Amino acid sequence: MDWHENSDGIKVCVIEDDASRKILAGGEFKHNYEKNSIQVFEELVERYWDKIGMLKELIIDNGSSFGAHR
Repeated sequence: MDWHENSDGIKVCVIEDDASRKILAGGEFKHNYEKNSIQVFEELVERYWDKIGMLKELIIDNGSSFGAHR
């Protein structure tokens, strides 16, 4: 899962399968808020949970858009 900001200022969050490099879920947002990260993760669950089952690992960069920071 990672965030990127394009040249127009649109924030894009994607979840990519590490093995196949397939984009499994994603979205474009005005802000890279935690709630938007959760929305993209929920999209992954809705689309693929019956196919992938329990996740072994979700790799993120621990940026502020993924949770509360001090």
